[in-house]
Amino acid sequence: MSIEKWFASEVLLEMRANVSDENGNEILWVGRLDEEGRVNGVEKAARGSTDMVPALEPHMERGDVVIHNHPSGILEPSRADLAVASRIGNQGVGFYLVNNTIEEVTVVARAHPAGAITPINPDELASLIDAGGRFPAEIEGFEPREEQVRMLRRVAEAFNQKELSVVEAGTGVGKSLAYLVPACVWAEKNDERIVISTATINLQQQLIEKDIPLVQRHLASGLQAVLVKGRGNYLCLRRLKDILLEPELFENESDQLEMLKEWAENDQDGSRSGLPVPVSDRIWSLVRSERESCLGLRCPYRDTCFFIHARRQAASARILVTNHHLLFADLSLRLGGGDFDGAAVLPAFRRVIFDEAHNIEESATSFFSRTVMPAGVEGLCNRLIHQRKRRKGGVLPRFIRKAGSSLGKEYAGVVDSVENLRTSSERALARTIDLLAGERNLLMEPALPQEKQDEILSAIGVLSNSLIETADRIASLLDACPATLEEEQEVLELRAYLRRVEEWSSVCEAWNRWYEDDQTIYWLEQVSFGEGGPQVRWSATPVDIAPLMRESLYEPVSAAVFTSATLTVASSFSFWFKRVGLDRLEGVRTLLLQSPFDYKNRVLLASPEDIPATGSPEWREYLKTVLPEMMELTEGRALVLFTSYELLNDVYQSIKTRLEPLGITVLRQGQQDRARLLRSFHDDISSVLLATSSFWEGVDAPGESLSIVVLTRLPFRVPSHPVARARYSWLEAQGKSGFRDLSLPEAVMRFRQGFGRLIRGNEDRGVVLVLDPRLSTKGYGKLFLKSVPETRSAGGNTAQVSEAIEDFLFE
Repeated sequence: MSIEKWFASEVLLEMRANVSDENGNEILWVGRLDEEGRVNGVEKAARGSTDMVPALEPHMERGDVVIHNHPSGILEPSRADLAVASRIGNQGVGFYLVNNTIEEVTVVARAHPAGAITPINPDELASLIDAGGRFPAEIEGFEPREEQVRMLRRVAEAFNQKELSVVEAGTGVGKSLAYLVPACVWAEKNDERIVISTATINLQQQLIEKDIPLVQRHLASGLQAVLVKGRGNYLCLRRLKDILLEPELFENESDQLEMLKEWAENDQDGSRSGLPVPVSDRIWSLVRSERESCLGLRCPYRDTCFFIHARRQAASARILVTNHHLLFADLSLRLGGGDFDGAAVLPAFRRVIFDEAHNIEESATSFFSRTVMPAGVEGLCNRLIHQRKRRKGGVLPRFIRKAGSSLGKEYAGVVDSVENLRTSSERALARTIDLLAGERNLLMEPALPQEKQDEILSAIGVLSNSLIETADRIASLLDACPATLEEEQEVLELRAYLRRVEEWSSVCEAWNRWYEDDQTIYWLEQVSFGEGGPQVRWSATPVDIAPLMRESLYEPVSAAVFTSATLTVASSFSFWFKRVGLDRLEGVRTLLLQSPFDYKNRVLLASPEDIPATGSPEWREYLKTVLPEMMELTEGRALVLFTSYELLNDVYQSIKTRLEPLGITVLRQGQQDRARLLRSFHDDISSVLLATSSFWEGVDAPGESLSIVVLTRLPFRVPSHPVARARYSWLEAQGKSGFRDLSLPEAVMRFRQGFGRLIRGNEDRGVVLVLDPRLSTKGYGKLFLKSVPETRSAGGNTAQVSEAIEDFLFE
């Protein structure tokens, strides 16, 4: 049968490349059909025979096609093929067979696409939350808001018309309800999954525990919604059993392992967050579910697997709540050809809502980067073989016990290469930390002295050579493995670990050719990792994520809504559009909704005119004097935001010494975990919280606990960060201004987020105090002021501003 009738030409090329990559072995693809019934997109879903099809079912939609190659070239369906075609055909999924050259096809069963889409009525939905509607009538204290109604209409229109839509909704608009109502109604009418992605755990919990149940209750909907977490959050029963079989290797952790065993036998969820007692990162790393060690359908614990259970729940749900990191991890794996069974977490979806969308560039950048860490290499070595006293454990010893002495030579070669890799990783780590010489990070660039470049490449070269050797040795062992052992779990794990070693090797190889690649940022950083000492990470990061965003997100989805309280600079979406590549697309709709709160009468924006130059010793002393004076004036109730931990720590003691004798508790980021720290701040209304970094957003402290937010400095990103510096230079090379087109608008958006911590409800009232003279002395200061709501203002010297603050708060 002519294959061109059934497949787009570019799809045929992609499938042929997949077969070549897999050395002609069996593959399963999931294909998407266009309006003419041709396959116009495929994803390599799994390696193996039709036995693997059940693992794909959570990821298939009605109207999709499963495609399976027969390496023999005989396209007569087997009994197993017919059984699969029958089962998935009941779900409306088709089944095709192709030969290895992808030139012939047998259509075993055609797909049956879902029925015509049923649009949702924006007017009907708007009436539910508008004056006189069901929500105001049934929910005590519900206030209809024009901005919320407008946003709901826009979300409904985006779903109906298959649009990309961007909505900035100021604080208090009620954006979660505005997107949840149309999302739930759409999902129910069309039996379609909707993914809602957020940046913070707090919002995910709010959606799952409060907002979605409220919407379901008042829509009389039985729609299932689930929170989707990453694979590493779940215990792997098989890995736990393997460790329990080697107790002498874990004598010091026996109590933790016994607790995990008892918990696993009684818990229904298997998520680390549900542990009755925390376990060490080391122990959890040995028992958590992992892509590399997952045996899929061949796992004896598949029927009771916690992760598979969670994924099945996700597949049956129609509202999936997740986080940006997990969503982009999923998208990047699919983009890179990752298989559904071993990698992807989210089931197939066509419509997605991004809340807290101002953070998606950071998440996308992270997961479109390729990295290698000595800590990861060491962890893999430990999984392959580890030893305590005279006892060896791990995948390799278990393998050779099954394989016997016939593979002794190949086994010894792998063991030697793994030990060499472990040593090389340690050497590369030590040399790189020495090269950093106390710096947190370093950018590979032509301006770097040649001697330093050579030393860095030499360090990573040590690791690269060992990775290549280890990959070769494992491949040789697997090639010599008897066919009778092909389905043993140790062999399957070794194949997965081989792929990971090859991935790391390719990153090292790219580093060795960094000077040939002007589209990638090559940089390294020193990081804290688990319970060990300092670590380093070598990264290869795309300088421009726009093409990847288009390929992985904008083109595959039918509709996407992006929303946040801070997406514009001076009421323009231009900067954010450029950062995420939406500026290169046609037809993206925008909506800008102002906050309904009365900022003009309830907020005082103050900035003294006698502040010393930012960053000077005099400015530091000024902060140590003025901050406790202001906190005393406001009787605590203050959130003080910094741009560096070093400055925060320097100022902290001065504030504490002055305020604590007055009964004002001074809290500092890092004293407790974030949730407990914010709870302490909220519960103690006479407290002060000093924080940086992530506390510029996501802090919600309505009421008496917060009367003043202090922004100690305009939040320009540290210009020395490698990614920021490289992107700055990239813009300059295009004739643009790195400062005007990147640093400044990025700082303005961050400033807006800090400003937004103050007013969280209609009754809130307070002061935003800015202690950076550049707000008034630099021309760009007007852009910061133009980007926040109109407020009352106070200037003059510090004494005059202090008096104005007192008058405002106690009038």
